[in-house]
Amino acid sequence: MSGPAMDRQFLGDLSRYLESETPWAEEVLRKCISFPSIPGEEAAVMGFLQDTLRSLGGETTEMPVREDLRGDADFVVNSSTTPYAVRPNLVNFRRGARGGRSLIVCGHADVAPGTAEDAFSPRTENGYIFGRGACDDKGPLVAWLLALKALDHFRIQVGGDLETHVVIEEEVGGNGALSLIRSGRKADGVVVLEPSDLDVHPACRGALWFRIDVEGKSTHMATIQEGVNAAKEAIAVIQSLEKYERRLLEDSRDNPLFARYERPVMVNIGMLHGGDWPSTLPALATIEGGVGFLPNRSLAVVRREVEEAIVDGTGSWVRDHYRVSFDRLRNEAYQIDPEHPIVKAMDTACRDAGIQPNIHGMSASCDARLYYHRGGMPVIVFGPGSLRDAHSAREKVLVSDVVRAARALFCLTYHWGGWSG
Repeated sequence: MSGPAMDRQFLGDLSRYLESETPWAEEVLRKCISFPSIPGEEAAVMGFLQDTLRSLGGETTEMPVREDLRGDADFVVNSSTTPYAVRPNLVNFRRGARGGRSLIVCGHADVAPGTAEDAFSPRTENGYIFGRGACDDKGPLVAWLLALKALDHFRIQVGGDLETHVVIEEEVGGNGALSLIRSGRKADGVVVLEPSDLDVHPACRGALWFRIDVEGKSTHMATIQEGVNAAKEAIAVIQSLEKYERRLLEDSRDNPLFARYERPVMVNIGMLHGGDWPSTLPALATIEGGVGFLPNRSLAVVRREVEEAIVDGTGSWVRDHYRVSFDRLRNEAYQIDPEHPIVKAMDTACRDAGIQPNIHGMSASCDARLYYHRGGMPVIVFGPGSLRDAHSAREKVLVSDVVRAARALFCLTYHWGGWSG
């Protein structure tokens, strides 16, 4: 459904227009960063983004997140107590002109919490904008808004329906995207906006968080022989999980989309708690962490293997005195064929925009897997910025890369859905 190669003269006109609108993109991005939109606190930034979308073409609608979403098998429990009624998702819809392939472009408005005092005070330095959310995910989202602004400027109507999804709660597991998918939003292809270094990701690693409680038998250290040290038993669990990690790594070396990563999969011990007094054997030790895995495994398989590691890799005490739960983040891995038309269309669009992208898997998880597994849609991940900077004290995005991403996303609408006229 896409047209022939894009006209070089027009691409020059596009580049000049986008450069002229760079101050607009910077202003929108700085404003977005200034909202401390951690999960549960997205309402203010969503109001700003709604106004911004309504200043562009198409029809922008608030899409309420229903409270019964909490009963969905893919709903991820989190600590927010803010009702969904005050923080809906946003959808901008543009009707296609002639039945071309439809496209959804999704970005998230929430950010990981920032502890630095200036986390939500954007600043510009050497062409970068710094601040929490600069690359995850407000820079990529602004790149798409700039692409929409260019579609309006050149009076282009795309051949297929075009939807923009701005969602909440990506950082805690994807409940916003899940809500839209459950409501029936559908397209022939999806782009999920995330910092990809302007590479194209047709696959994403999965992630499963776990909590393991190990009970001990508490005694005074003077009678240590009569007790069981929960902390020491927890260490045995960790050692068994380290063996499981080595098995994961060995099983995951044959996927070419993840060959560039030294550690494409991992078991991380993020928190360890135990005991309440130096001279007392701890009665309880708690391990919290996560498993990163590739599409050769499912969440169900990883859950089973974690339990097996606990039971089979430790002594008899642990087998009878542990509890494991997987109540928090649980993201399936996903992968589409790197030869799929949407991958090819994004690759061509990047090259029209002067970008030479690598095509490989993303070493983190995001909302893409929901559009694939729950929505049944082919999906890729693309955007400016680097995962190395996401969630960090010096999170940043290069303004020129935001503009380059906008140019590529603009070209994608041509190569995927075609244009009218």
